[in-house]
Amino acid sequence: MEQTLVIVLIVAVVAIATMYLVRRRQSASPQAPTETAKAQPVPPAPAPPAADTLAEPAAESAPVEQAAIDDENAILKLRAIELQGTASSKDDAIREAGGLLVATGAVDDSYIDSMFERERSVSTYMGNLLAIPHGTNEGMTKIRRSAISVVRYPNGLEWNGNPVKFVIGIAGADGQHLELLGRIAEVFLDESKVAQLEQAVTPEQVWRTLVKVNN
Repeated sequence: MEQTLVIVLIVAVVAIATMYLVRRRQSASPQAPTETAKAQPVPPAPAPPAADTLAEPAAESAPVEQAAIDDENAILKLRAIELQGTASSKDDAIREAGGLLVATGAVDDSYIDSMFERERSVSTYMGNLLAIPHGTNEGMTKIRRSAISVVRYPNGLEWNGNPVKFVIGIAGADGQHLELLGRIAEVFLDESKVAQLEQAVTPEQVWRTLVKVNN
């Protein structure tokens, strides 16, 4: 934007100088112009700002993002993201996603039992390569704080006959459960976001794609 403004200013200066010279020549006598009537050189335009100056705002935002990633109160923590899930079945995947929730201190161990109970009553397969195992209403008492875990299975696994590559364990405290479901669904409805999650090579990249969940 600043470079564009500088270019516009340069063009304006040149245009004004040109108009000024034309008017002076029209008002001068037809005789040869004297030395004083000769046009004075147009002063050089100021140089555009350096590229590193333009990049400063982006650099300033980096600490802000890092602070958000390191936030202990974040719903999605980096240590709750696993890019190479080891489960080969639905039950093992539920244990793996639930285990990450336990490891981050978001839920008690018994919350995993509640996740299995929910799965027995209704499938948590959502489509678009996603399953979202979560606990029952009774299991909400086992939640210490709202959190999600993300496990990616590059080779996929079967979830009630459906292909799944992403298993997101959900623990929503204080009525946040449906809100978290909505945020996750919004991301996975965007095919470009799903592609980013498939191509991610670091937990940070997954975190950035799912940043809406933390907001």
